[in-house]
Amino acid sequence: MAVFGRLRESLSASRKALQAELGASLFERLDAETWERLEEALILADVGARTTADVVGKLEAEVEGGSVAGGEAARERLVELLAEVATAGNGGIDLGHRPAVLMIVGVNGTGKTTTIGKLAWYLRSEQGLSVVVAAVEN
Repeated sequence: MAVFGRLRESLSASRKALQAELGASLFERLDAETWERLEEALILADVGARTTADVVGKLEAEVEGGSVAGGEAARERLVELLAEVATAGNGGIDLGHRPAVLMIVGVNGTGKTTTIGKLAWYLRSEQGLSVVVAAVEN
């Protein structure tokens, strides 16, 4: 299976959890409880705190400003906002500066070590770079 196929597969649990929450009656009424539940759902789906705050804040402002009206329109706009976040940038990592340092962080059990190993192999084997891997413990 290709790298992106495996990544897509590993993210499917988060995607399904988010779809279930959004598929439920989340947008029946657009009030403070709705925004709180949406924030919880996005955090649980590993969207990230800053991105969640930005997306929910923007959606809430658009609903309150009248440019998005109704639950279905809010759901569709949420999908658009998340798609904008997911497609930002070119997806490349600038390794032009020497030394280049990549910091990988995350919670236990999310595949950091495996990803770091694959990344180190790729940078060494395919890009011809010298790689040093280090771990820091609190």
